[in-house]
Amino acid sequence: MRGAICLKAACGAANLSPFRLIHTEPAVNSRLIKPYISSAMEEKTVGFQGIQGAYSESAAEGLFRSSQHLKHVRPIFKGYQTFNQTFEALKKREIDYAIIPIENSSTGTFLWNFDLMHNFDAHIVGEYCIHESHCLVALPGVKIEDLKEIRSHPYVIDQCQLFLSDAGKHLSVSQALDTAGSASYIKEKNLKDVGAIAGKKAAEIYGLSILKENVEDKQNTITR
Repeated sequence: MRGAICLKAACGAANLSPFRLIHTEPAVNSRLIKPYISSAMEEKTVGFQGIQGAYSESAAEGLFRSSQHLKHVRPIFKGYQTFNQTFEALKKREIDYAIIPIENSSTGTFLWNFDLMHNFDAHIVGEYCIHESHCLVALPGVKIEDLKEIRSHPYVIDQCQLFLSDAGKHLSVSQALDTAGSASYIKEKNLKDVGAIAGKKAAEIYGLSILKENVEDKQNTITR
């Protein structure tokens, strides 16, 4: 069975954002994959939108680490620039699963991902909820007052409006394809007057300093 994963926000928490695991074939009588139990580990490729350090990657790691039904799987993660490209890869069997966000407790439903699941005839076979704690990050030595621009994913920008309003009118806010990509861009271009809103993992991967933690409006935001 091939599939795709969609991450889901922590169940029961007020502001969870869920990710879903999706697959091109439906799971039988279950919301989670129930594979043939084997002592041997199977390698499976899991696609997600974004680059290393993205929240979707963290959700995929959490799902495969916590699910008893996936203990036999050794996931290999592969990032794509857009959700459409992720679904295309699933359709072409370039990947075995895709991890896709479908709902956020603060910003609502990712309607276009439901459309993509329908258009590509993909099926939900697993679910995971992840708490997203957003951080303002920048190059080492940079202070908040040095920043002229902040970059992040549009949905993350929406979740941090109170912080961005208090940060100052001198700051411009730019939309990017993903949070980790924003962090990577700052590192690659050595931008000393630009910050990003991203996760701690992205800051660690791309060698950025955390200027402020928990900049989201609601501290218990969750994605499913």
